[in-house]
Amino acid sequence: MTRSKCYTPSQTTSSCHFFMEVIILLAWSIWTTRNNYIFIDQRSTLSEIGIKFNHEFSLLKHRAKKELCRPSLTNGWTA
Repeated sequence: MTRSKCYTPSQTTSSCHFFMEVIILLAWSIWTTRNNYIFIDQRSTLSEIGIKFNHEFSLLKHRAKKELCRPSLTNGWTA
């Protein structure tokens, strides 16, 4: 999806917002892992970042609209 499609009023707008929230969640997972390394010297692996992302994503699915949480759309993110 291009950035211009995010700003047009259409049915894809809500899915674009959902996609952006997923990107933000990934960045948040990396950021909190980085903070743990810097401030409490806790080292993490990529799989631990993935586990943290999956947990945050499961919380996001509870907030999202039902049509955006179809298994065909969300299973690829947490596989």
